[in-house]
Amino acid sequence: MKAIKPAGGCLAIPLLFLLTIAHGAQWTVGIYMCADNGMSEQAYDDIQEMMQIGSTTEVNIVIQVDNAARDTNPACRRYYVRKSGLDLLANLGELDMADTAVLSDFIGFLAQHYPAQKYLLIIWDHGTGWRAGYGPQRAVLIDESHAHMMGIAGGEFRTALQNGIKKLGKKITIIAFDACLMATVEVATELLGLADYLLASEAVVDWDGFPYDLFLGRLTARPTALPEEFLPEMCADYVSTFPGANVCLSAINLKQLERVLKTLAPILQDSLDPQATGFRLARTGVQTFGENAVTPPAPQNEQVDFIHFWQLAPGT
Repeated sequence: MKAIKPAGGCLAIPLLFLLTIAHGAQWTVGIYMCADNGMSEQAYDDIQEMMQIGSTTEVNIVIQVDNAARDTNPACRRYYVRKSGLDLLANLGELDMADTAVLSDFIGFLAQHYPAQKYLLIIWDHGTGWRAGYGPQRAVLIDESHAHMMGIAGGEFRTALQNGIKKLGKKITIIAFDACLMATVEVATELLGLADYLLASEAVVDWDGFPYDLFLGRLTARPTALPEEFLPEMCADYVSTFPGANVCLSAINLKQLERVLKTLAPILQDSLDPQATGFRLARTGVQTFGENAVTPPAPQNEQVDFIHFWQLAPGT
């Protein structure tokens, strides 16, 4: 996901008065881009897509992007995204984007300078999902300059959100992961009480990532629309962006997830019984997600499709 280039059609202007922007927007979209891991080129491409739409009076678009030290434009910067241009808000120097304090500070910055009725926070980077092969952290936000990842399972990500939300004074409306393998029940559970919706993919995300021109175009065209109205459209936009490719994107209502898990808990407990052959058969045939795009079920893959599993499981 390509670096902020100082020239070539990407205009960055430092404007301090932007820090006192008027109140009253419907949405503030904060995009937290950790490209300090070989993805500076992809970041630049996505920012170009964002600039095709730009902020409006009803939708603020703010990015924090950190490029690799070897990049021609290294370090971390904040920008306000306008149609066809970027306004430089701050040059933050070299930061560890996997540090919980850095993420919570970004959320607090949005709350202070770009207050809105609703917030969409997009986490942009590599993601490892909930696979044991990537260590106990189950990490996202991999910052190579600091050799650091932010753990999901270890509670780091939740801590960052909790601290940021204290400054917001409300839950984040939508948390989206433009990162691989993050649409799992385990990840979603870490967000309970902190956000209303999760937008993410069960599978590997294509290198081109989200179609930001389409996503932001929908949001700016109908800023008062409810998330349940436009999130399915965003999922369809993502799939249609990669015709013929095996990709997927899901929108999860986190407000309903806790109720669903409580209902299914007894059945989940039964599935742990070694004698529960029906559940073992379901696990063998369920759609799985590994390190490649969506492929036929492979039992060695650790992540499975939650809905498909219950369709196959006995007594459900």
